[in-house]
Amino acid sequence: FVVHFPTRNNNARRKNERTKAKQSKQTMPPSEGVSVAEEGNRRKGPMTPAEIRQCVTDVVSWFSKRVEEEMVPATEADLKALAEKLQLPLALEELYAKTQGGIWFEDKQLASPQAASKLMGEIDLSASRYYPFCNDEDEGLLVVDCDDEAVYEYDMTEGLGVKLAVSFADFLEQYRNLLLADHFDYVEEMGLVEKVLQHPPRGK
Repeated sequence: FVVHFPTRNNNARRKNERTKAKQSKQTMPPSEGVSVAEEGNRRKGPMTPAEIRQCVTDVVSWFSKRVEEEMVPATEADLKALAEKLQLPLALEELYAKTQGGIWFEDKQLASPQAASKLMGEIDLSASRYYPFCNDEDEGLLVVDCDDEAVYEYDMTEGLGVKLAVSFADFLEQYRNLLLADHFDYVEEMGLVEKVLQHPPRGK
């Protein structure tokens, strides 16, 4: 299972269907003081609630060391109002319990419950089960299906797009692994950009 994250400068990744492949056997190196499981200890099945909380903590910790924005949790009132409309995935609830801002999914920024509710009123989502958890400045969104927790791209002009992950927990875990593997640079007010691999010059 591989999550394909949309990138600002690579439209080729926006395929009509996501590529199915086995997860890379490369072991992610530890980073930010967090241990990443080795190949032999790879977890089988979905994450436990404790693993989800650790995953959220890892993501928030990575960004808190880089962004100037303060990590402020969503209010209980906002979450309660949202819960009356939709049942968010546990991983997203845990993320909101730590912060409702300051997190970027590449060039898309985490939307607070209030901002997401406003977006839901502005876009035509078939049924109310799709929740826009982040957006960019070009009308691009990522949404989660609150019925089965799958994550999709969404364009405010073209509608529902590519399925990126079978669950929000899987989506967040794969993203966490990329962060801890030092895959991205953070650019203020722009989000994350993929690091360019530097190849040593060939010998003569």
